[in-house]
Amino acid sequence: METLVLPSNLRIVTRSSCPPLHGYQFRPSVGHRVWLGSSRVLVASLQLKRPALQVSLQGNKKRKGKAMAELGTEAVKASQEEGVNEEVLRSVELLKTVAKTRQVTTKEIRKAFKTLEKANLDRSNYSSIIGGTKSPGRTWMLVYTLSGAVYNSTSEDGGSFFPVTAVQNFDSEASRLENGLYFGPLGSFTLSGKMSIEKRKLSFFFNSVSLTLGSWGPLRIKVGGKSDTEVPDKKDPFFIWYYADDEIIVAKGRSGGVAYWCRCINVRKK
Repeated sequence: METLVLPSNLRIVTRSSCPPLHGYQFRPSVGHRVWLGSSRVLVASLQLKRPALQVSLQGNKKRKGKAMAELGTEAVKASQEEGVNEEVLRSVELLKTVAKTRQVTTKEIRKAFKTLEKANLDRSNYSSIIGGTKSPGRTWMLVYTLSGAVYNSTSEDGGSFFPVTAVQNFDSEASRLENGLYFGPLGSFTLSGKMSIEKRKLSFFFNSVSLTLGSWGPLRIKVGGKSDTEVPDKKDPFFIWYYADDEIIVAKGRSGGVAYWCRCINVRKK
């Protein structure tokens, strides 16, 4: 995949009719890719294969096989092993399409989340999918969040696409995670700490904050009172993963809210 690094002050103008995501639009000539803004270069390009499955899955094994092939290598392997049903496939399709178009109702996303929750895809390889097998792990961009109250209701509203660029890095080998908010030329705010993952549960704590304002920084501050030698325990925050493949991950937090992320690449670290 080609990755283009551009100056942060360059204005991107495209003829695409797709709505902007985090201040930048899709480049129609390079496929389903999203550019994210940062103070130095464009931080990430979203890696999505063909997000829309323009086929009917009902009663057609050939078409179902084609649809499976479009969900990513990890999804194909998992689906074959676990016999994932058509409703799960459609839910994954919806979330991958929404990551590109941002055109969907809260009701539809909530239904997709609940389908993945009920599927109970308890896989032993979640750690390698989410955090990779070698440092620095894998990086994911937060796409959509739904509060616990809305998730457990029948409300038509309440969910939201995350309003700023939020990127999380999970590193399974180093047992570390980083959660960054990027505000273009204004700066960034990053939390980092330790994590542990067992099957579908990822526990974590943050013990360091990094702040950048414009060209000033980063300023790093220790927080939380825990050291890097400690491991998360049952009192710490956690995610319960409903779904994970090499393109999207879906999880429920301790507060009951549900969110999903899309895989991205940090251009600055390449």
